[in-house]
Amino acid sequence: MVVAFLSFGSPSLLSISHRSFRNFGEASTPSFLLFVLEVRTSVHLDWKLASVSPIFKKGDKTCVENYRPISLTCICCKIMEKLIHKPMLAFLQKGNVIPDEQHGFLLDKSTVTCLLVCLNDWTRWIDNSMPIDVVYLDFEKAFDKVSHSLLLLPLQCKMWFLASPRDPCSALMFLVYISDLTLQLRSRHALFADDCKIYGTADKANEIKSDLAVVQTWCDVWKMKLNVEKCSVLYIGVSNSKTNYTIPGKILVTVQQQKDLGVVLTSTLSWSEHVATTRVNEESFVKLYSSYVRPILEYANLIWAPVLKRDIDLLEKVQQRATKIVHGLQNKQYEERLNILQLQTVVNRRKRGDLIWTFKLLKNIKVSCRIDGMFSLKDNDGLRGHSLKLHHEKYKTRIRQNFLPNRVFDNWNALPECAVTSDSISKFKNQIDDVYFSRNAQMSKQ
Repeated sequence: MVVAFLSFGSPSLLSISHRSFRNFGEASTPSFLLFVLEVRTSVHLDWKLASVSPIFKKGDKTCVENYRPISLTCICCKIMEKLIHKPMLAFLQKGNVIPDEQHGFLLDKSTVTCLLVCLNDWTRWIDNSMPIDVVYLDFEKAFDKVSHSLLLLPLQCKMWFLASPRDPCSALMFLVYISDLTLQLRSRHALFADDCKIYGTADKANEIKSDLAVVQTWCDVWKMKLNVEKCSVLYIGVSNSKTNYTIPGKILVTVQQQKDLGVVLTSTLSWSEHVATTRVNEESFVKLYSSYVRPILEYANLIWAPVLKRDIDLLEKVQQRATKIVHGLQNKQYEERLNILQLQTVVNRRKRGDLIWTFKLLKNIKVSCRIDGMFSLKDNDGLRGHSLKLHHEKYKTRIRQNFLPNRVFDNWNALPECAVTSDSISKFKNQIDDVYFSRNAQMSKQ
């Protein structure tokens, strides 16, 4: 198990790679003894340190609130987590510490099982003409606000060790932390880690209100906080009285549809809205196409740039057909589809690649090999053009004509001075994109 784990993973805080542990199996015995010592006494200070990396979630990338802090601990700490996680989980489940309503980070449970339980209730109630109120709760930075001293309380109640739980099983520990809340709720509810929803038939609105008061009290005691702005109410079924729910004193917003664990739910339990979200949109297409299709089209095309029109068209048709997959773009012209998706033609991508490589070779940037005689610069006569114009090479065959220095000749010499004198590749790319490749339709005809 540990060997499989060491094959992957993020870099360690202490710059010790997973591969180092994996390749030196003889270190397993002293490492195991070290783990035993850590559990029986106290965790080493270095194991408690973490490198925090901001990972973008969604929304505005310039807003710091839209980033999730991810802690990277040392490799020893990660191995120890893997070793103790399974027996720890078995112990907690045997002691009924984790309630049945919790579906997060548990073996044989998932987002699907969580939704399955809820839909079993909701569809039965709707079948009996009973409207439903669902209250979605959002705990603000739940994992970051777990109090270690309070976490000890449920652990001690289950006759577990009294020492502070400094192991890195934060997800599992959070399930323990929030387990006390579920014991106090009277209404039906379901959780996936910190994603919590309380629901019931509309005639039991007072019971749901009482549970919301319980949730607020629990938050005050356990030092958690509800993000009221992100909490919401979904009314399901016809003839719903649509009772207002408050936390604390603020009326929760009413929604017509709610994205619940990745599935779009509506007040009618129709799946049309969810189906609409599963189609290929512009953003997902660009990511998929740029990651999986375009690298194949462009691999080493500096070497094999096509000359024949049938070959050029064959490559372009791949992108032409692919862009028609995007919902809403099927009936638009190719150039219009490219503008909407902010893509360049395959032809222009090759021209752009030729220019970038020419810049790298002439400037000797990120190119460690020497290729003598590939480029010959023209004497600067002070007339039109930039200071790094290429000298026209005399060639005899079409094969040499289509090789990089001759293929790029016209496009390179047409660049402005500000582009060829750029002091970095990124600046050069920006220059040629701004002044040269912003007109897909025009360039594709050249």
